[in-house]
Amino acid sequence: MFHSALVVGPWYLEWNNSSLCIPRKCYSQAAMLAADLEFVGTVKHPGFEINATIDKVADVILDWNINKQYGQRNNNCQQFIDDLCEKLGIPTKFEGPLGDYLKSLRENGECDISFPLSDEIRSELGIKESKVSFDTHADLDKYVLDLQNKDPQFEMNYHPEWNLLKSFDRAFWLRHFKHEENPKYTPEHNCPFGDPTQSMFFENVLTIYSDIIQERMVLKSFVQFPYLFLLSKMLIYFHFHTLLFCL
Repeated sequence: MFHSALVVGPWYLEWNNSSLCIPRKCYSQAAMLAADLEFVGTVKHPGFEINATIDKVADVILDWNINKQYGQRNNNCQQFIDDLCEKLGIPTKFEGPLGDYLKSLRENGECDISFPLSDEIRSELGIKESKVSFDTHADLDKYVLDLQNKDPQFEMNYHPEWNLLKSFDRAFWLRHFKHEENPKYTPEHNCPFGDPTQSMFFENVLTIYSDIIQERMVLKSFVQFPYLFLLSKMLIYFHFHTLLFCL
């Protein structure tokens, strides 16, 4: 079985057998894949309203915390994420290698962190193997750096494949956040996908928008469901969204 969660900025949203969603700092000890999702509701979008977006997230969390009871077939983690994404207008349809990987994960309930190479890539870049598995974060980083050496425009020329590799990288980062001392999850110093904590939202979220977001979330939680006051207080700055799959 696999588990789905949504990472919004530095915050991790999930629904599990506790039947309670409590937003927390993002990390994961079992992340297999962390795929970026496209979303027009970012601060760069002219129609973006942060209060309205936070309200949507709050409404879903409060509805599930009050009215839903976890079940493997009904009210499960995937259905919670589907509900969140629908309310936020985030498409969750993936194509190419990433879509194939997710299809296999859903059908089989398990997958290893491996990258299938198409005949085109193997021919163009002179690669013999048809599949590469990654045991460590450093293994992944070194392999991607080698691909970039072979083709400096690899990200542009093979964007679907790049998305799958980046999804593996972000999953390793989430494990690294949980187990910083474990060398298996430690990235290379020149990680080709960059350090997600250095993104513009990650470090500045609590200083730039914390006051307005905290006030909005606390007020909404207190007025509607006073006994969920502490559980529903959440600080979020919307910049990018990640769909997380764990085993």
